[in-house]
Amino acid sequence: MTDKEAYRLWAEAENAPVFLQPWWLDSVCSQGKEWNVLLCKEQSQIKGVFVFHSVKKYGFHLLLMPELTPYSGFWFSKNTVLLSEKQEIVKKLLAKLNLMKFSYVQTALHQSINKDILMVADDFNIKTRITYCVDDISDSKKVFDNFHLSKRRHIRKAEKALTADFNLTIDEFCQLHGEQYQQKGKKDYYSQALLKTICRTAAERGQGAIVAVRDEQKLVHAALFALWDNLSAYNLIYYINPQQKSSGASTLMVLEMIKYLKGKSLSFDFEGSMNKSIADSYSKFGTNIHRYLLIEKHNSSVLKFILRLKGI
Repeated sequence: MTDKEAYRLWAEAENAPVFLQPWWLDSVCSQGKEWNVLLCKEQSQIKGVFVFHSVKKYGFHLLLMPELTPYSGFWFSKNTVLLSEKQEIVKKLLAKLNLMKFSYVQTALHQSINKDILMVADDFNIKTRITYCVDDISDSKKVFDNFHLSKRRHIRKAEKALTADFNLTIDEFCQLHGEQYQQKGKKDYYSQALLKTICRTAAERGQGAIVAVRDEQKLVHAALFALWDNLSAYNLIYYINPQQKSSGASTLMVLEMIKYLKGKSLSFDFEGSMNKSIADSYSKFGTNIHRYLLIEKHNSSVLKFILRLKGI
């Protein structure tokens, strides 16, 4: 059995978070892309793993995040609870990673992986990032009451003229997602094939759904695809009609999705954004800031110079 085959069984048994699940990685790393895993074992038992995605770019071998995947990297067995154990596992996994001689390594980590665990990663640059989360979605009225006044007004305005439903097909959603960029003269960040693959796979597993907000003429003002596991749901991909930005639909779709997710997950993660206006908007949904870590390492001075020239 290969390490990857062993991980497929282990991740299911350990209930690893959704973005570390093999089915998710298969979905986002299709079309010639590749993911893999390093294992740390003790007496044939997997104690910890490092999940990664690799690409060839500029003639260099790079370890980067898969598309639409906010975290990857380390995860530990449920039986691995001591900080010292986790540190030792990280040390062993990074030693294996260094042997692979990537020219550049960059990956974000699950929020549970903190700086204490990474104390042994002293040859990596560690950065802190933030995301915005509604920590408890069990009571949708309480969630609504915690929204900023401006967001509550958006919803009340939208409810007068718009309705939400879960009947938008995956093909329709993906087409709308692409059209919102075409109307701006831009190219969609993601291919239609990728969007359809991940939406269909997640929906078939009962871990993904689309909510749409429409007017009386059935015109879609906004739509959202959310992905979830039993602990957290993610505001993964959304569409906002460029001509209907002021209708309040984008706020209403968030509330309706949170209502739908009750009993399916515990929290709702908007994911972080470097765009100030988007970050400001997320902060008005009654969210709390959660911090997570990103690790980075340059092993090629030539590539580092190229990336600096390109402003990366």
